[in-house]
Amino acid sequence: MFRRIVVLFVLSLIAVPQFSFAATSGDKPITSGITSSPAPRIQTPTPTPVPPTPAKPQPIKFALTFDDGPSPNYTPQVLALLDKFGAQATFFMVGTNFTQYPRLLQQVAAKGNEIAAHSMTHPDPDYLSNSELDYEITASVAGLREISDQPVRYFRPPYGQRNYIYKKRAPELDVEIVYWTVDPRDWSGISSDIIAERVLDNLEPGCIVLLHDGGGNRQETVDALEIILREANARGYNSVTLSNLEI
Repeated sequence: MFRRIVVLFVLSLIAVPQFSFAATSGDKPITSGITSSPAPRIQTPTPTPVPPTPAKPQPIKFALTFDDGPSPNYTPQVLALLDKFGAQATFFMVGTNFTQYPRLLQQVAAKGNEIAAHSMTHPDPDYLSNSELDYEITASVAGLREISDQPVRYFRPPYGQRNYIYKKRAPELDVEIVYWTVDPRDWSGISSDIIAERVLDNLEPGCIVLLHDGGGNRQETVDALEIILREANARGYNSVTLSNLEI
């Protein structure tokens, strides 16, 4: 009997559930007592802002135009001055001149200038028949295109005189009739200073200036051109071709 009681006692001990000594979720984790320092934070230097480069102001556009050339005496001087000041112009050429000096015509176009028609013989339209007027515009436009191999977009009537034939034929030839907004009358024998003064007094965005590089002694015009270009640049202006005027 006593032996049976001992066996039962031993078996009861075996059946007692084992207690776990693992920490519960509410307990603090046990550490070894050695604390590790946090990794040092690397300070990235803030770059110094670079101020934006101010945009270079665009030049104010206007158009220098030259009638009655090309002339072996004055057109090369005009081209040299345009190159000097980084400018371009539109040259309204007369047929009797561009057929005589085709290389000069090509030189004008090769430098980025624009060529345009100014009739074949520069006649007064009031004294021409309709067929003669038709010839003046048609032959000058066709001749310029053939010799230069360049587009010809503009025609300027001699003396700026309007007439029905020019108005009718221009769109058929795919050209636009162009006049001017500033006329210093450089052909009238005035000095270069007066020519320049008259142009600069009327200089404004998009203006079209009438000058001459042929049809007579144009040295005063050439001398005035340097004054005009220098002062125009100082005011923020630059001469461009009519096609680039974009006003």
